[in-house]
Amino acid sequence: MNSSPAQIEQILVANTKNEIKELLPDMPVEHRLIPFFIVHEFETLLFSDTEILADGLNIRKERIDDVIIQFSGDLERINNSRETAPSKRLEQWFPSYKKTVTGIPIAERIGVDQMRNSVPLFDAWLKAIENAAGSEAL
Repeated sequence: MNSSPAQIEQILVANTKNEIKELLPDMPVEHRLIPFFIVHEFETLLFSDTEILADGLNIRKERIDDVIIQFSGDLERINNSRETAPSKRLEQWFPSYKKTVTGIPIAERIGVDQMRNSVPLFDAWLKAIENAAGSEAL
């Protein structure tokens, strides 16, 4: 199956909501449950700013650009196998890469706005949370 990240996420969300409805039929979870399945790894978000990522890993920016070009700029498709997943690529380029020690400081430098601009599923999930929070405030 060669589904897009959006299709995979849509199926997982629908199935999760249906399962919750079956398990908790009397609970009004529809508007309170906003599942998010990161079809890609956290590290995909780091690819949203190649200059900051390259600087954080102390590598040439072109190495990152080559990966992005390989996936036609669609960062959510980078996670195409266990060997070439974003975290594995980062570990190849920077052997001491650790999600919490290396990745989080890079993510903080990139910022959520840039990640949202580059990763549509992540942005859509945050918008759903914002909309739900806004409607609860009314």
